[in-house]
Amino acid sequence: MGTLGSAFASTESHVFKIGEEDKGLTISFNSKERSVEINGRKPIRFYYLVQVRLSPDGMTWGYAGGEDNARLVPISCKLDTIVEKALFALFGVEA
Repeated sequence: MGTLGSAFASTESHVFKIGEEDKGLTISFNSKERSVEINGRKPIRFYYLVQVRLSPDGMTWGYAGGEDNARLVPISCKLDTIVEKALFALFGVEA
């Protein structure tokens, strides 16, 4: 109990707790938009979009993200932090 399971595909993957396959996180990849969407409904609602973007100087790439697709902001933390928050939601822990 509490062990994670997964089902991975090229455009959408699912991570869940064993025995609760109907719940969990859906991870959707969009190569055209260079983005990934992490979405969980139960036990705690979680949504985050991460997009790879060209920086304003046009020389480097960086990450932008947020809980609102219309207002993505540069991500200043490590992506591990976002994944950690998603896993907390999966296990029903408020982050």
